[in-house]
Amino acid sequence: MSKLKKFLSTILIVGVVITCGFTKSVEGASVYGNSNSNISNGGYAVANGSYSYIRSSKTYKETKGANYYYIYRTYKNGSTKKQIVNNAAEEPYINVVGNYMYYVGVYDSGKSYGIYRVKTDGTGKTKLISNYGYNSIIVKDNYLYYVKESINSSNDEVASLCRYNLSTKKTVSTLYTTTTRYIDDMSLSGDYIYIVATGSNNSMVYKINTKTKTRTTVYKYESGTKEESYIDDMVYYKGNIYYTVYNDKDPYNENDDTCQVYKVSSTGKNNKLLSKYFTTSINLYNDKMYYINTNDSICSMNLDGSSRKTIKKASENQWHHVINIANSRMYFGTIAFDQYNGLSHSIYRTTLSGSSMTKM
Repeated sequence: MSKLKKFLSTILIVGVVITCGFTKSVEGASVYGNSNSNISNGGYAVANGSYSYIRSSKTYKETKGANYYYIYRTYKNGSTKKQIVNNAAEEPYINVVGNYMYYVGVYDSGKSYGIYRVKTDGTGKTKLISNYGYNSIIVKDNYLYYVKESINSSNDEVASLCRYNLSTKKTVSTLYTTTTRYIDDMSLSGDYIYIVATGSNNSMVYKINTKTKTRTTVYKYESGTKEESYIDDMVYYKGNIYYTVYNDKDPYNENDDTCQVYKVSSTGKNNKLLSKYFTTSINLYNDKMYYINTNDSICSMNLDGSSRKTIKKASENQWHHVINIANSRMYFGTIAFDQYNGLSHSIYRTTLSGSSMTKM
């Protein structure tokens, strides 16, 4: 399920931060299409060498269904902007590996989504998968991981985590299938993919071997009978899983929401609360955590939850959302009401300290 769609359907607006990081793996041999944190936040931006690829604020086409957006390539300082595609989805989940960019795009006059591949110079665009359910995608080396949605013979909704070979252009394995949960955030590290699978009473963090399909439970969050409570963000970073638990105790009270951030090892040990304060849309970069606070402002803190500070305050009638970091620049979304109470959605670039702001 699209994180933006899920959140907007419940409280209209949310703050998120887009952090686009490195694509070169610390393992040396493997190349990742984007950072786990960026994918968790919609994949609006990614770094690849001296270039950054960013979804634009400007729409190419507005439809009654989904809007079409541009993806631009720029040098890391923001210069020499080049259009790569003009059919990116609102949350495009951009990945770049080698000479190709992968993203979720829009087609059929905004009625459908697909997974696309295009050369990094904007040529040779190909639709790899049609009728996609607008979920996240993530690429490592020659494989793309995606969520397939379908209906079985019993008329149940089925969600399947799949592995797609980019050379043969075929789905080669199904790693996990469920009829009782939806599959949300995914993170990759080595031979493992970590996912959140959320059901009616609990959220599971699973660790799945991408070769053997062996699945283990890293953490189980019991929401019980609470009105709305689930694991919202989940990011694998340097041997640990960082996740947030969102809880809306009273759906009629807009001021009682909580969202606390935790850390647990990738083996499921040492689960720890890092901060009791409202923390959402987490993005981990260079041993810092960037996030949105209860005032919809962009903030940072240390990985142990200390030294929380505000980087960019949200002004009146404005909400920051989605943080990505590419080439040490932060890209974040802003949703604002205009004088006629209409909504506008823009992407901005700033430094990690928030000292400048440029609309993309």
